[in-house]
Amino acid sequence: IVDVIFVAACAPPGGGRTEITARATRHFHLLWQPQLSEKSMKNIFTLILGGFLEANAPNLHSLAAPIVAASVKTYMTICMEMLPTPTKSHYTFNLRDLSKVVQG
Repeated sequence: IVDVIFVAACAPPGGGRTEITARATRHFHLLWQPQLSEKSMKNIFTLILGGFLEANAPNLHSLAAPIVAASVKTYMTICMEMLPTPTKSHYTFNLRDLSKVVQG
């Protein structure tokens, strides 16, 4: 086999996920993306929802920030309290779930 590229992704260990062995990681270049802060999430999603509401429902534009703040708080609470376990590792909450709230 010549000129083959492997791309892989994984989540942090925990909830049934184990750490990647040194034997496996030696074959990859590792990139780590830190979790977004709560402030960054609010800023990004407020701009997205605010832009949509401004164009499609200007009278609701002022509700963008409170909707996003409540959604981000709910997301953060779920991520802290509903952790995956080895017996229930089938679903983990991620930023995609929050973006679905904003995108509809």
